[in-house]
Amino acid sequence: MHPAASRSSTGPAAWSRRASRWLEVGGTEKQMYDWLGVPAGSFPYRFFPDRPLGLYAIGVKTSGGEKVIRKPWRK
Repeated sequence: MHPAASRSSTGPAAWSRRASRWLEVGGTEKQMYDWLGVPAGSFPYRFFPDRPLGLYAIGVKTSGGEKVIRKPWRK
């Protein structure tokens, strides 16, 4: 089966089973809640209110330590 055809799970319960450590997002806690419908405290967000709403980076646990996957961003 192609990975895109598999079921996904979302929300805090799914997050705790993953190797993800934190999310760097643009916008405020209220904007993120309005966008996702999930309280900001449910995930380990790092907010940057001066950036447009969206995901900019994620910290991932690996066997070699924490790695950061970052989306290029320009003001």
